[in-house]
Amino acid sequence: MPAELQQRKLLARRLALAIVAPLVVLLAVGVVVGRQILAFSGDAAWVDRADEVIAVANGTLRQVLEQESALRGYLLSGDRSELAAFTTVHPKQGFERLHSLVLDGSQRLRFDRASHDYEAWLASTATILDGTQLETAKSVVAMRARRAGMDSVLHIVDEALAIEAGLRDSRATTAAASLWTTKFLVVFLLGGSALVLALVTRQQSRAVAHTLGAALTAEARARAG
Repeated sequence: MPAELQQRKLLARRLALAIVAPLVVLLAVGVVVGRQILAFSGDAAWVDRADEVIAVANGTLRQVLEQESALRGYLLSGDRSELAAFTTVHPKQGFERLHSLVLDGSQRLRFDRASHDYEAWLASTATILDGTQLETAKSVVAMRARRAGMDSVLHIVDEALAIEAGLRDSRATTAAASLWTTKFLVVFLLGGSALVLALVTRQQSRAVAHTLGAALTAEARARAG
């Protein structure tokens, strides 16, 4: 009877091992692949954010240029309908969006400087928009001052866009490498785990069959005796 009990315990252990071993292998594969997928997702999210920053910055820059063009048209023609484009765009909202969207500290500082210079330029147009001091606004000194303010905005935004494009390309390269690594790991680990599972299952099946046979033989002998 003790021998029979021992065989049953051995059988139970081998059955448990046959079930647990594949689960451990699959769990390990899942953890590795899962971590790699998370890494790729993070890299891809950085690329998406950079694309959004570039789109918002370009849109904001376009609105600033539309306001400058509308203001210049009004000063040249005196027709207030030229100011329609000035009031229908809102670059300030674009700069606010960039401040909340940009995560890189130096890049955020650049866009904030551009926003500050834009606000200063916008303030210089107040007397033009309300129709007062138009002659003063048309003076060479006033036009040069506004031009200098606008050039500062354009220069800073262009610089920030060039840097953001470089960061975006770097992040895209990292994301592409991460994607390749993820694909390789999925294929390699799934193939490897399938091979390991096949070997483990085969070995454990033989061990279980051997132990079961031994247990049945011991039980038969015990009954015969």
